Amino acid sequence: MTLADRIAVLNAGRVEQVVTPREVYHRPANLFVAGFIGSPTMNLIPVTAGQGRLALPWGDHVAEPAAEPVATPVATPVAAPVALSGPGTLGLRPDRLSLVPSDQAQATGQVTRAEHLGDETILHIRVGDRPLTVKLGGDVAVHLGDTVHIGFDPTGARLFGLDAKPLR
Repeated sequence: MTLADRIAVLNAGRVEQVVTPREVYHRPANLFVAGFIGSPTMNLIPVTAGQGRLALPWGDHVAEPAAEPVATPVATPVAAPVALSGPGTLGLRPDRLSLVPSDQAQATGQVTRAEHLGDETILHIRVGDRPLTVKLGGDVAVHLGDTVHIGFDPTGARLFGLDAKPLR
């Protein structure tokens, strides 16, 4: 990623995406690319969309990112604005998540592993029955077993596999 001005992501000999390193990180074309690029990789969360909202598996709802392009399972971009419906997957990069006060939380979970790496901390969190990875700057005072509140900016999210219909 640091040496190229374009990257081709291959899956079993098939080209999945050919773009700049920045584009492949921020706008993966499909679930394979989303789960392959990045360290740690993108959080992939099953969701259901409808009536302008996303239902997350732990019961919270967030507004759909209205101006964000959507990738379908076959990597076809859909121009915004669109109405989304049905089951899909929400992709959130670990560095786009943050710890927030409980009244601002979009999820609450328990820390199952904390990797204190000096200039960054990677938290592995169990939210309901789902794992979530959060990448934070610096030395964060969070430890194994702590309950944490997580927030994210939906404009940094990617949506995969939802039916998209143009708004009229």
